[in-house]
Amino acid sequence: MAKFGEVLFIDSDVTDIETALYQTLISNVGVVAVLAARIYPMIAPQDVIGPFLVYERLTSELDYAQDGPSALKTARFRLTLGSGKYADVLAAYKVVYAAIQPSMSINQITTYGIFFNEPDDAYYQESNLHQRTVEFDVQYKLIQGD
Repeated sequence: MAKFGEVLFIDSDVTDIETALYQTLISNVGVVAVLAARIYPMIAPQDVIGPFLVYERLTSELDYAQDGPSALKTARFRLTLGSGKYADVLAAYKVVYAAIQPSMSINQITTYGIFFNEPDDAYYQESNLHQRTVEFDVQYKLIQGD
């Protein structure tokens, strides 16, 4: 769980939640050790060698207070990890989860909660692909400049 109102400054150009997720992943030593540069938005290349990770934002909603929209937003992401070996998928999931769960706050984005659903596992025999898919919600706020 992210610490309430925690902000980390990594890249001064990060101003959207998808970029914050990507920066969180590529700046984590454990994630880079397992996945290297095999982190893709939306879809992985057809010839990618696992393990790999695909991320996509599914929804983004404003939270409302009695007087209208608040500055707090909620985004739902889906992560899909794949490899020819199930053990590689589990190892990748472990480091990705550890990188995201404590805090995904970067630059002008502050997270107030990160909530993971239970992952789903699948095996596709025709392509010899083990896959783990998980969705999670991030409650966050974009901090306005001075």
